[in-house]
Amino acid sequence: FLWCGFACNHTTSNPSAETVSFPATAAGSVLLDTTGTVKGYETSTYRLPVKEKGTYTVTVSSENTGLIFVIQDANGDNVINETYPAWTGKLEKGDYTIVAGLMRNAARKDREGVKYRIEIRWD
Repeated sequence: FLWCGFACNHTTSNPSAETVSFPATAAGSVLLDTTGTVKGYETSTYRLPVKEKGTYTVTVSSENTGLIFVIQDANGDNVINETYPAWTGKLEKGDYTIVAGLMRNAARKDREGVKYRIEIRWD
């Protein structure tokens, strides 16, 4: 990472990452709409295998404003750096990873876990 908002040692090889599958339908589809929880310095990881270049939107919502996410390419380089609550942009064909976690100050304060919802759309 170019920043250490969360999980400075995180790489795209996270074995517990959830893979986002593409439906048979065309652009305009919701690829993922799920909820999760992160606690302290933990992260949640979603693999996004982009099969067709296009515009994608990632939206994360939470009551805790310390929640952020990044998008990484197959090399683990950040395509976008820490953002909240949404990002829309072009992605080329390839494998990407979306990592959600807490900013450092929020991670230090968190004792219960932060619930969030993430939606990934192919626009």
